[in-house]
Amino acid sequence: MKKEESGMVKSETVKSETVKSETVKAETVKAEMVNLVERMWDEFYDRIEMQEIMRELIKAIEKNPKELREALGDYIQAVRESLFDNGLCPNCGAALEFSEDRSLDTKVPLGNQMVVYEKGGRFECPSCGWREKL
Repeated sequence: MKKEESGMVKSETVKSETVKSETVKAETVKAEMVNLVERMWDEFYDRIEMQEIMRELIKAIEKNPKELREALGDYIQAVRESLFDNGLCPNCGAALEFSEDRSLDTKVPLGNQMVVYEKGGRFECPSCGWREKL
């Protein structure tokens, strides 16, 4: 009997710890969402439009969470590419700088030697340290 009782106590302890962990995780997620909504609220000047967007997002999350996640990911990627194409850092929006790297030079043959056709390098952000992936 004592073995069964101790097994039950351990089982209840594990369940209790799991519930506590899930509760902490849910509270953390809720706090992150509240922070996100507050940030969006601060950035939008048209409060009516903001409310409409939030209602539409809630409906989309309820109906198709996976598709919404994919659509938002695609949108974010497009915005990041647009920022980069315009010479701005995708992370912070600061102007990017080109950092030369001779190992990335494009060389072409000219006679018996190779000459630099195009200087190689990558774009970097002086503000946040973001670097273009090659």
